Amino acid sequence: MKKKQILYYLLPLVILVWGFVFYQLFSYFFSSPNYAKENSVVPINIEKIEQDTFSIVANYRDPFLGKKVTAGRRAIASHTSQQPVVRPSNSSVKPAQKVEQPWPVIQYQGMIKNNNADRRVGILKMDGK
Repeated sequence: MKKKQILYYLLPLVILVWGFVFYQLFSYFFSSPNYAKENSVVPINIEKIEQDTFSIVANYRDPFLGKKVTAGRRAIASHTSQQPVVRPSNSSVKPAQKVEQPWPVIQYQGMIKNNNADRRVGILKMDGK
């Protein structure tokens, strides 16, 4: 008698779960997709947009060395001589200007596989070469 009572409770539950599964499958395959309308325009108030600020806390254990690394501290080399370093105060000395070089154009042309050696070679074209 006890087993029949459990069956009366579990059978509707199983039917309900399988009904939900079939409903999800039916709605996935036979429903039309709901895309956003192309003509809908959402106004954006640029004055309300605030700049996001954050800071990275990178005080974690180095997985290779096993030591805890603290970011932001750099070792400064000290001079061994007792005399202070004198720098010329000549105004004609200008700092070196950085020359920006453009990145090369890289194109992937394809790949060749050598069946005898089981090696693959990629063909790249850099700046037309």
